[in-house]
Amino acid sequence: MIGSYAGCIDDAADLLDLGIEKQEDIREGVKMMQEKIKEFLPYLQDSRQGPERETYKDNLDDAIEATQDAAKDVERPRRKRRRHR
Repeated sequence: MIGSYAGCIDDAADLLDLGIEKQEDIREGVKMMQEKIKEFLPYLQDSRQGPERETYKDNLDDAIEATQDAAKDVERPRRKRRRHR
């Protein structure tokens, strides 16, 4: 399940990039991702201390990395918009 989460986060980041490329209005999607990342990332990081953590450590690390990468990706469109003002 954690592996699927990381895949979904990667797909969402790819869709943001595609929206930027096509010059679509992605503000709502960016806002939603920012909100969810703030919710999910601490939960994932706290899960490192959970029982049987060695069983899912690699998948959890991948999910955390994907979430951190997505956080950087959703900041990028905001910076681009600021430069164009």
